[in-house]
Amino acid sequence: MKPLALMFLLLLPSSVFADSLRGVAARVIDGDTFDLRDASGQTHRVRLSGIDAPETSQPFGKACRQSLGDQISGKEIVVIWLKADRYKRKLGTALLGSENVNLAQIRSGCAWYFKRYAAETPEIEASQYEAAEAEARKGKVGLWQAEKPIPPWDWRKKKRVI
Repeated sequence: MKPLALMFLLLLPSSVFADSLRGVAARVIDGDTFDLRDASGQTHRVRLSGIDAPETSQPFGKACRQSLGDQISGKEIVVIWLKADRYKRKLGTALLGSENVNLAQIRSGCAWYFKRYAAETPEIEASQYEAAEAEARKGKVGLWQAEKPIPPWDWRKKKRVI
């Protein structure tokens, strides 16, 4: 295991650590969700925790899906996951070598730090995510080029009402 990934695991309180997956990123669904194929050929749907990327149908959605795809498609990924959501997706942090993919999506202006779930995000990640979002906003990177980017949670809520 890579030193950074090991350090990450050691920082997690043992009561919240659930499991890890290793495999190849087989298919990118959107800017925060992908399929991981493990060594046995089983496919796991992974949702990057602590972040929320634009929906594919909203501005920057396709570009953010492409950003995630450019980072991980066909590459070996380790996912440290804490739980599964109601859609049976593994919620966790994806590591490409020593790089935190969740954080990279925020830095590239392709995701918000999802503060709604801050209590479920390890403290070290939460502070990195918050700082990365502030930096991306300031630099008008990615979705922050828009005058008033609509957070995906508001976009989804609006779509449900229609």
